Amino acid sequence: MRVVSLGDSFSCGEGVGLRVELDRTWVGLLVAGLGSELADWTPLAVAGARVRDVRHRQLAAALALRPELATVLVGLNDVVRAGFAADDVRADLTEVVHALRERGCTVLLVRLHDPSALLPLGPLRRGLSARVDVLHDAVDALADRPGVHVVDLGAVSRLADRDCWAVDRIHPSTVGHAVVAEAAAAVLERAGLRVRLPASTAPAPPPSAAAQVRWLVAHGLPWVAANLRSVALPLLSLASPASVGARTSQRLRQSATATRSASHWAVASRPASTSDCVRLKSRGPAGSSGRTPATQASATCGATSTRGSCSPAAVLAVFATARATVKARRTTSSAPRADSTGAT
Repeated sequence: MRVVSLGDSFSCGEGVGLRVELDRTWVGLLVAGLGSELADWTPLAVAGARVRDVRHRQLAAALALRPELATVLVGLNDVVRAGFAADDVRADLTEVVHALRERGCTVLLVRLHDPSALLPLGPLRRGLSARVDVLHDAVDALADRPGVHVVDLGAVSRLADRDCWAVDRIHPSTVGHAVVAEAAAAVLERAGLRVRLPASTAPAPPPSAAAQVRWLVAHGLPWVAANLRSVALPLLSLASPASVGARTSQRLRQSATATRSASHWAVASRPASTSDCVRLKSRGPAGSSGRTPATQASATCGATSTRGSCSPAAVLAVFATARATVKARRTTSSAPRADSTGAT
């Protein structure tokens, strides 16, 4: 069985300062469950991809392979970027599914989870939810077509647990990928396919506060600084005047500016490190391209800067982690101090 995976970092395992090996992603686990001797997998998902990228950059390569099964999970980058056009998102997703089905390919289409569930986004939540609803409507309109099977991540209660998500709270952890794979396998089995997933990943504790701070300094803040105008500020525009007063809006913009200033040193000192995750065979290790990590990052995500502009969804995580870090520090500073003879 020829399998292709279309979409973004959720399927290829890449994020800002994050990586899950391809064979441990939800698609990799699903392919293993189909049987390595039966499944020939070509991952086409690319970090940072939007629905239009799947249509115009990934679809042709997928069709050329004449796949029998295609997974399609995309949309989160559309939600957080400027220029969100509901009609275009619907049209692009519809064309992707239509083209695959026209070639006789079974389509496993994924309905997104609530990306704001683990993020303290406050006034941004309503705007994000409205955009996610557009994606859900587009998926629902395709769900009744023959050969199209839908995995609804919003109905997977286990994904509400913190250990299912990486330090950025946007990308799945290895535990989260295993949970998504289980949900996808259940859908395929109802469609008549035999799926036997590998042994479940052992539970792991959620990232510690120290790990969140390290990620924020090494990866999150530099990413926000490099993408302030293209993603961060447009994201703030989702906060409508009805839900956010002028004072709150001003405070949010000041926070974004302060984040950029505080991260200048990290941007200058941190080498980029993002790996290609395109067109790799499931049974073979990722090959070395001989390029520098910064060049790989630009090639993979279509970036024009070697500072790394992959996965725009990560901006949500940056703000959430920064807010959580500040709150934790305030709580610590307000707690009563032990005397000099007490335990440290």
